[in-house]
Amino acid sequence: MEIRKVGVIGCGLMGAGVAQVAAQAGYETLVREMDEELLEAGLGRISAFLDKGVDKRKLTQAKRDETWARICGTTELADLAGCDLVIEVIFENMQAKQDLFRALDGTLSRGHHLCQQHLVPVHRRDGRRHGTARQGGGTALLSTPPSSTNCSRSSPPSIRR
Repeated sequence: MEIRKVGVIGCGLMGAGVAQVAAQAGYETLVREMDEELLEAGLGRISAFLDKGVDKRKLTQAKRDETWARICGTTELADLAGCDLVIEVIFENMQAKQDLFRALDGTLSRGHHLCQQHLVPVHRRDGRRHGTARQGGGTALLSTPPSSTNCSRSSPPSIRR
């Protein structure tokens, strides 16, 4: 399955970094936050990261603008339905993660990829992972993603904003 659109749930420091790296790698990126205030703060964080990259000459202004154009925000889980890959990057609260994954079971399409950011996967009490319609995975990020430079893609995305 080709990944063209990435969804990032949570736009705090780590989520903003994940979204920035995905967009810089050429993916259309949708970030989701709980409310407008948190969403605006997260998008502002990404914009500041990009501006800092230009100031330090790690990014050209054109690359910064291309990256920014690939990033959109939402407060609605349903908007993630069109994403090929969804990365969960919310705060460390097992109940909140379980509730989120339960809600995603009815939102995301069959065959998409869902990735949890931290080491402890969300399991039901009987040991099965939530949902059966998705391929899952876990990631462990040891530093904020903008400081990582190993995210790349081989071809440009086919979906544009």
